[in-house]
Amino acid sequence: MTEQSNLVEVTSSDNGVFHLKGDLNRETVMKCWPQQKNEIQSSQANGSKLKVDFAEVDQVDTAGLAWVMELSKNCQSANVALELLNLPEGLIKLANLSNVNRILSIQ
Repeated sequence: MTEQSNLVEVTSSDNGVFHLKGDLNRETVMKCWPQQKNEIQSSQANGSKLKVDFAEVDQVDTAGLAWVMELSKNCQSANVALELLNLPEGLIKLANLSNVNRILSIQ
């Protein structure tokens, strides 16, 4: 296992987009939680949609899919609309195989 698989960067931008970079897997998803919580609260306070950009995500495993599902659930509980941008093919395939693509509005 390379050191690279333990890396994920989480940043937000001024335009309200939550960016992920690196691998989203069982070793990295916990690094996303603090920022996720802050982004949901910020979107809720601003009455804005939470946008998550996966453009720079290299790999996603089932833990990454579970994180996205939990993010969706938390947004729904907070009454915050969620938009998933630039989904990696691996995430789409996992969502289809797990039959959660409709829950996450992934096609």
